[in-house]
Amino acid sequence: MAGLVVLCLFVLLRFCSAGRAYDPAAQSWSAVRQGADGLHWFGTDEVGRDVFARVIYGARASLLPALFRSPSP
Repeated sequence: MAGLVVLCLFVLLRFCSAGRAYDPAAQSWSAVRQGADGLHWFGTDEVGRDVFARVIYGARASLLPALFRSPSP
C-alpha cells in the first residue's frame, strides 16, 4: 500500500505541477545551494538548478516506461 501511495503521489505531482516547474537543466550561479523557499520548493543544487523541477522531470521519465512496458507472462 505504501508503494501505491508513493506512485500516486508522483503521478499527481507530475500532472499538477508541470506548468510550475522550471527548466531542470537551467543553471543560476546566484542560486547555488539555496534552501527551500517559495521560489524553489526543494532548494537548489551545487550549480543552481531547481531540485523540484528535476524531481518532476525525473518522475516523468520513470513513469512513461513503467506505463507502457509489456506485461510479463
